[in-house]
Amino acid sequence: ATYMVTGGLGGFGLRTAQWLVEKGAKHLLLLSRRGKASDEATEFLQQCEAHGVNARAEACDVSDKTALKAVIDLCSNELPPLKGLVHAATVINDNLIRNLDQQQIETSLTAKMAGADNLDQLTRHLSLDMFVLYSSATTLLGNPGQAAYVAANHWLEALTATRRNNGLAATCVRWGAIDDVGLDRKSVV
Repeated sequence: ATYMVTGGLGGFGLRTAQWLVEKGAKHLLLLSRRGKASDEATEFLQQCEAHGVNARAEACDVSDKTALKAVIDLCSNELPPLKGLVHAATVINDNLIRNLDQQQIETSLTAKMAGADNLDQLTRHLSLDMFVLYSSATTLLGNPGQAAYVAANHWLEALTATRRNNGLAATCVRWGAIDDVGLDRKSVV
């Protein structure tokens, strides 16, 4: 099976990809807007190859439905079937809401909301074992400096409820404060 991680080539998404490998995943499809631009992502991909894990990095903006469909179609054509995904893509614009401009709000909402909506629409016909969305405890507590991020996370939680009500796989994880990605570089792959 193939497991896809959006935002999977950096930060928390990359740590998620590492966790999937630790749990036995052999085929990963890792998406980010820039592709494998970081040294950390390149190192992880090399480690995967050395350990017989097929980790494929693709530059893809998940808010672009056509581009996302082409990447998901790789799972039918070049990779094993897609069985799970984790939507870890995010953009945080730290600022009080009164100081946010339209562009900052749209950027924060688009990565999470449009990305999740496209993933939902493009995978509904698949038999997924997991459809995981990363949210935040800020939906319970609020955060005056991340209003758009909090709003986007609320939307993810509503999408999760909708999918579950329709009998589809869906889990929304409300992460607490994250100081770092929790990466112990010695245990990678």
